[in-house]
Order: sequence, then C-alpha cells, then structure tokens
Amino acid sequence: MSIRQLRKRLDRLARSAKWKEVKEEERKILFNFPLDPAVVKAMSDDLYQLDRLQGAHVEYWRGPFDPYYPEIRIPDTPEMRAIRERIAERAKTISCPPSYGFKEYWIDYDRPKERPSQSQTAEAEEQEAKVRMEVFRQSPEGRARIRLHELENGPGLRTAAECEEIDRLLKLYPELWFSPKKTKYLTDGKLRIEKHQRWIAESEARERAKLQQENKK
Repeated sequence: MSIRQLRKRLDRLARSAKWKEVKEEERKILFNFPLDPAVVKAMSDDLYQLDRLQGAHVEYWRGPFDPYYPEIRIPDTPEMRAIRERIAERAKTISCPPSYGFKEYWIDYDRPKERPSQSQTAEAEEQEAKVRMEVFRQSPEGRARIRLHELENGPGLRTAAECEEIDRLLKLYPELWFSPKKTKYLTDGKLRIEKHQRWIAESEARERAKLQQENKK
C-alpha cells in the first residue's frame, strides 16, 4: 500500500469516527421530561392495544394522529374510542415541560427510525418517547398545531371562521406539522402563508362570481 493510499484510508477512518460521535450526540435525550414508570407502562399498553385494533379494523390505517395524514379519517370502533380517550386523559394529567416542544417532538418521532433495535433498553426508550409525544399532542400547543394541520388539509371549502382560525394559528405556529428533516422537500412558512392568502382570494372571487350569476337570474 502506498503512502497516498494509506493517508486516504486514515482520512476515511477519521471521518467515520467523527460521524459516529455526531450520531451518538444526536441520539442523546436533550431534554428533561420526568415520567412515572407506572404511567408509561399503562399508556404503552394502551398504545399497543390501539395499534393492534387499528391493524385488525382496516387493512391500511391512517388514524387521526398520524403526523402526516391526520385529515384522513376512518371511524373508530367503540373499543378504540374508549382506549383513545383513556390515552388522552392520561396524557393530559402529565405536564409538558418547557424543555419539550415542537422540535423535541420530532426528535422522538424520528428516533426509532435512526436507531432500530430489539434490545430492552431501546424498547423502554421508545415507550417513553411515545408517551412524551402523546403528552405534547394533548398540550395546548400540540392540539393547536394538529388543528391547524387538519384545517389546512381537510376536504372541501373552508368557512370564513375556519379561514380566520387558520390565520390566527399560522401567526403562532408557522412551522409545518412535519419532521424538520422532511421540510426541505416542502414549502416553507412564508410560502405556506402566501398559499393560504391566495386560496382565500380565489374563494372570495368564486363567491362573487356565484352571486353575480344568481343576481342575473
């Protein structure tokens, strides 16, 4: 092996070591979110049971809390509704700390995809992450963000009240309800607001045209 080849190999090893260090730093929990193990166990059991029932209920499921398709609804069974309500009630009893917000939610969401593992430690971490995510969803900010995403992506025309609600929520939460790792493929907050404003203008124009046609009759 020549000296040049040896240097290249050493450079590759150094870059690989550095990359591993960065990945380990990314995997560390960067927020303080104390949880009662008993609550984690109870909520994890409910979440597991809900996933099982959803899979049996339909062949392909996207539920109301799917981060990317919350607007796609499939009616719950009575048992599923009861479990979902129980999960929400438990989540509401846990205070979401200031150190856990929108960014941390998506860190938890992406964590299992970055480090798939069958170890007991990894499974416990994933259970805690799912509980934290449920707590954030039930927080005022989480509910508002999900509501905004549903309003923007729901079927049919929006009412005037819904348009006003979207305007108000966009000012508070301009970020898309998507993982920051995926937002590079999506429109940013400014374009999102402009798109909404164009939609309002087009809706108003259609309404005016409709009224003019009715007046002509």
